[in-house]
Amino acid sequence: MYAKRLVSLVLAGVLAACSGGSDDQIAELTDELTAERDELASQVADLEDESAGLEGRVEELESELADARSEAAAAREDEEAAAERAVQAETVADELRLRYDPEIRAGLQTAYEEEMARACTDAEARWEVPVASIVRWDPDWSPLTTEADLIAAVEECAADERSKTGAEREAERLASCERIDVDAVEKDPDAFTGVCVHMYVEIVQFDANTGRCSFRGEMSAVRSTSWLDYSGNAIFVTEDDSVCPELDGIDNNDLVEVWAYGGGSLTYDTTIGGSATAVLWDIEKIELVQKG
Repeated sequence: MYAKRLVSLVLAGVLAACSGGSDDQIAELTDELTAERDELASQVADLEDESAGLEGRVEELESELADARSEAAAAREDEEAAAERAVQAETVADELRLRYDPEIRAGLQTAYEEEMARACTDAEARWEVPVASIVRWDPDWSPLTTEADLIAAVEECAADERSKTGAEREAERLASCERIDVDAVEKDPDAFTGVCVHMYVEIVQFDANTGRCSFRGEMSAVRSTSWLDYSGNAIFVTEDDSVCPELDGIDNNDLVEVWAYGGGSLTYDTTIGGSATAVLWDIEKIELVQKG
């Protein structure tokens, strides 16, 4: 508004001068222009002062904001520290309860001993697997022992079994096979399904009719050279019908020692017509005792 007023006065003065206005008129316009100029200068000074004041206030507000942010950050740190102390206190309380509460400790001891027994048995059976991957550690057992100590205890427990050679394990496995009871097997072959049985066998048929990986024979619980000690009718097969190197060197009428798993009864067609029933055995191991 003042700028428009000043422009109007200047234009009026110019017009007065151009139209030959009197000195009084020109002096009056000059005074008005001077007054307007001074008013505008005063307003500019006021605005500059106000601007300086606003800049100062902005700086104050920025400083206050920075202080507020610092206080908020410190408050968050205090809150986090308090929460951490609370967790630590709770952890310590739990540890104390686990360590000194008799009932809790007894429960931990029982669970630990059960895991020890389980892991030891598993480590003996899975001797090729590292003990550390067998043990199932529970952090609650910390008052009783450490995970490293538990692993060491299981390794010690299973050391004898895990140190055995493959041949020793094979010998023990075969030694666990039952001694054959020929009469019991003949009466109920199915009762021996999946059971490992140790016997001596006289081969009575091993030819093109039986195939290269199976034979028929009579059984005995004792090693004997007399055919009178062998009886029953049994068919022996290998696990792999296409490859049976375990039967290399074994022929008809030979005497063999056999470890085999029962397969129940088997009915088959005879070469002279009709059918016959025999006990079926899956050979686990066979050794030649005497050539026929």
